[in-house]
Amino acid sequence: MNNGIPVSNETVEKLEELRADGEDIDELIQRLIDHYRPIDAGAWEGTTKPDRAREAVVRTRDEFDV
Repeated sequence: MNNGIPVSNETVEKLEELRADGEDIDELIQRLIDHYRPIDAGAWEGTTKPDRAREAVVRTRDEFDV
């Protein structure tokens, strides 16, 4: 299916640089979408992971305080 999504030549060149061996453009875009998709906060429901994640952020920020 061709959706006819217009992209510039510059964008095509950048996408080509990001492609893995044997990966077509659709597979690349799917990989990028999966990588940058927001975390489903409900996945942590009923666990201590949200608290541990907040604590890790605070620790990291404290380490970089000057």
